Amino acid sequence: MSFNASVNAYSVNGDMVNAPAQAGVTVVVDTAAIAAAVWASPVAIALLTHAAETWGRMGLDAANPLLTNQTSVTFGTVSMALTGDQTSSTLTRQ
Repeated sequence: MSFNASVNAYSVNGDMVNAPAQAGVTVVVDTAAIAAAVWASPVAIALLTHAAETWGRMGLDAANPLLTNQTSVTFGTVSMALTGDQTSSTLTRQ
C-alpha cells in the first residue's frame, strides 16, 4: 500500500527545508517496502520466533500439538526434558 501526501517542508540529510508553496511537493511512502524491511530485521525475526514458540508451548498450534509425558514436552521442532520430584519440575530445552 502507498499513499501520497502534500507537504510544505521536506527533509534533506535530516535538516528540514521549506518547500516553495507553488512547488506542490509530494511524498510517496512505500509502506510495503518499509514493512518488508522491518520484518526482515534480526530483531523482528527473533521476536516472531519467540512468539511462535510461546504459541506452541501453550498448545495453540493445531498443526504441531503439544505432547507431554513423564520425561519430555515437545511441540513442533522444540523438545524439552522434564525432570523433578513430587514438589518441583524442571524443563530443559534440548
